[in-house]
Amino acid sequence: MKTVLILEEDGHGHEELQGLLQKYGYTVTRESDHILQVSEISQDMELDARQSDEKSPRAIFRSSLDGKLHAVTQVSGKTLQVEKRVPSNDQQYRNIYENAPVGIFRSSLDGKLLSVNPAGAHMFKYASPQQMIAEVNRTNIAEALYVHVDSRQELMDRVLHTEDWQAYEERIRCKDGSINDCMCYIRAVRGAGGQPVELEGFVENVTKLKRAERALQFTQFTIDKTMDQAFWIDNQGQIIYVNEAACQALGYSQLELLSMCIFDIDPNCTPDSFSSEWQELKRHCSKTAERQHRAKDGFVYPVEIRANYLVFEGQEYICLFATNISERKAAERALRLTQFAIDKTADQAFWGTAEGRFFYVNEAACAALGYSREELVGMSMSDIDPDFSSEKLGAHWQNLKKNGTLRFESRHRTKDGRIYPVEIRSNYMNFDGKEYRCCFVTDISERKAAEEALRITQFAIDKMSNQAFWLTPEGRFFYVNEAA
Repeated sequence: MKTVLILEEDGHGHEELQGLLQKYGYTVTRESDHILQVSEISQDMELDARQSDEKSPRAIFRSSLDGKLHAVTQVSGKTLQVEKRVPSNDQQYRNIYENAPVGIFRSSLDGKLLSVNPAGAHMFKYASPQQMIAEVNRTNIAEALYVHVDSRQELMDRVLHTEDWQAYEERIRCKDGSINDCMCYIRAVRGAGGQPVELEGFVENVTKLKRAERALQFTQFTIDKTMDQAFWIDNQGQIIYVNEAACQALGYSQLELLSMCIFDIDPNCTPDSFSSEWQELKRHCSKTAERQHRAKDGFVYPVEIRANYLVFEGQEYICLFATNISERKAAERALRLTQFAIDKTADQAFWGTAEGRFFYVNEAACAALGYSREELVGMSMSDIDPDFSSEKLGAHWQNLKKNGTLRFESRHRTKDGRIYPVEIRSNYMNFDGKEYRCCFVTDISERKAAEEALRITQFAIDKMSNQAFWLTPEGRFFYVNEAA
């Protein structure tokens, strides 16, 4: 197509315009510097034009179509003929071949590489198509490029028996030994008689895509198999995904759970409460809480949930992981029971550090000594035992570590200064890499008083003037006093 441009003498750069047009593929030819212009004029303008010598028209005529007057004048300017170059079909296809973002290739039926475009050569780490063709053809395509050599023959069996394009995935070895995952499209080129003469095709490097797919598959496999129960829930509470652990814990099949809502398995969740919790989760994005789940057989068990709010492709979801904490709850209850028992036991309990400072005392210890728990925590054994100096405390600790347990008698001093006898059962403990002494203490005032009374009684019997004989049922003496 040709176009004529009229350029008036207005100071524009005609050479710059020609250069710009040529840059974008136009052929530019200057036609003339003398331009005739036809314009409509009135009757008065005709008289003025005839009387004026300046810029007088070359001709004045009346149109036979509309009866109007027109004047022909010469203007100063240039005309350019502009023609767009249209490439041939061969050139267009060559451009596509050379600049395509995917590999394009031709090969012989016996596996020789006939041609490959630059994208194909660079895809497999060759410097040029010529280098790739030369190195591959030292053997053949299957041996030089295919990781699985036998798959080339399997492909040929399919391609040669159909006129359709065949699509397949293949792992291709690059020049440097690395492996590319490729998507290939290939067909047989047939001669006039319909017999295959060569192969042509396209190849696309999908290594990054396959790597991403494998990562997604691994992630999905991990979630499917994790021991935690996994639930994906939409903003209506509908369950849209569950893993195997969730099915096993609740006793439902996956199809059953995917037809249910979160309200069906959480006895304390209602549509209203779910809506409120959904809004709270949107604000905080994640939440950890303890809930209850109800299994298909009606059994209710405690769970810890870790809920996360997510938006994917414009849709809102909750990704929830749940852990059955029945055992943990039982262990916590056992610990609370143990703690309660120690808190309430009649024996005084003192947990101390290796240095002898208390970090726990029970109620009996506080009651016996007259201190509050806050006062006793942080005190030392030497603060309540007048027989334990700092030197003796160190020696006692080494002896306790050596033997593991010690049982001995000592004395305790109350807040008001009263001293009373005690029996101490001390135990060495190593917990989480830290050393402790755990002591149980019994007030033996009554026992000591009874022992003293027995000693007095024994002394009186030993010294009385009457003879005293203690006999066994068989008549044998096992005690006689001094008088006897």
